[in-house]
Formats: sequence, C-alpha cells, structure tokens
Amino acid sequence: MHNFFSSTVLFSEISTRKHNNNTMHLHLIVVILVIFSWFSLNEAKNHLEHKKQPLNQCNIFKGHWAWDDSYPMYDSSKCPEIRHEFDCLKFGRPDEYYLKFRWQPDDCDIPRFDGVDFLTRMRGKKIMFVGDSLSLNNYQSLICLLHAAVPSSNIIQATGGVQTWIFLDYNVSITMYSALYLVDIDKEQIGRVMKLDSVNRGGNVWKEADVLVFNTWLWWYTRGPKQPWDYIQEGNIIQKDMDRMVAFERH
Repeated sequence: MHNFFSSTVLFSEISTRKHNNNTMHLHLIVVILVIFSWFSLNEAKNHLEHKKQPLNQCNIFKGHWAWDDSYPMYDSSKCPEIRHEFDCLKFGRPDEYYLKFRWQPDDCDIPRFDGVDFLTRMRGKKIMFVGDSLSLNNYQSLICLLHAAVPSSNIIQATGGVQTWIFLDYNVSITMYSALYLVDIDKEQIGRVMKLDSVNRGGNVWKEADVLVFNTWLWWYTRGPKQPWDYIQEGNIIQKDMDRMVAFERH
C-alpha cells in the first residue's frame, strides 16, 4: 500500500512537472511570437514611413520589380508602333504574368504614368530618343502608353528619314534617332572611322528637339563582323583600337 501511494505521488509529481514544463514552453512560444510580431510590425511601420521620402530626394534606380494586378497599361496588340518580335500577345502568347510587374523604388513611390497629363505638359514640344535598341524600346513603349491614354486622338506617323509619331491634338512629336555610339562614324579612305569628339551628323538633327533622351553602351564592346567601324579617332590620333571603357568615357 505504501509503495502504491508512493508511486502515485511520484507519478503525480512527474505529471505536474510535465504540465508545468509544457505550460512554460507554451508561454515561451507565445512570448517569442509576440516579440517577433512586434518587430515585424515595427519593421513594416518603419518601411512605410521610409517610403514617404520626397520623390526629388529618392534614388529611383534602387528598388525591385513589384507585382501590380492593374498592369499592363496598354495592349501591345493594339499599339501602332511596336516591332513584331516584341509583340508577344499579338502572335499568340497566352499568359500575361510577365506583364504584371512595375518598378518599385525602395525609398519612395513613383506616380502612376498619366498619358493625358504627359501630353498636356509636353504640348507643342518635340521629344527625341537617341541611341541603340534600348532607346527604341523606350520610344515604342512611350508611343504605346500615349496611344492607350488617348486612343481617339488624331495621331499620324510622319514620313521622312527618322521615325516620328505626332499627336496632333497636342502638337507633340516623338522621334527615334538611331545612333549606336552617339558619336559620328565617317567613311574615309582608310575605312570607317569612329570619331570620339564629333557629333556633327546627329547633332544638327538633335538641335531641333526640345527634349532629348540619350542612351548608349552595349555596342561599345561589340567586336568582329558586327562592329560597324574599323578605326577609332580621338583628336588627331587615329588607331586601330583602344580600351573600350576609356573610349566610352571620352566620347
């Protein structure tokens, strides 16, 4: 009887200890979750407060691609200016997932593009993109965005040496001027010479624009058959080649 009583007491003590331990563990888990939630909420609060930086003080190039279900902002299959290889929807791509992302800076929010507001602000202006295929992409994207914003507006494609669309109701023209290196490449007796300090050919056309958007880089490291020049000139010095990064910085 004594042994039974002792065993019962011992079992009760063990059960009580286990219960206390379980309760203590549960309390510890709850405390950890509360602390974690507090830190998460404060981090989210700080993140939101951090985003309130003025746009003019924000590095808009530091950020990430964020999902936005309201995108895309235009239907590429209905855009009057887009290269066939970029028109995925028109040629049967079934999904639009890849179009649902927008650029989100870490420190601020970029206002959503407003095509009507843009055309109103740019009324009477000539906008020109100058550069390589990246400039062409930006040029075509802007045309598509504006066309989607004012689909019933009078829009014509100008004929001539450069690609130009004119939004007649706003007297706004948007032009693409192809210049892979921005600088001149002249055909001379020795061959094709890229002149780092000359923009005579393009510069005369660029002067006509009110807004210029320049881009160049990719072609500076292109070699072989696709390289569109034979010699490179800086000042009076002509050489077969030079450090491409140095050439890029000096052009």
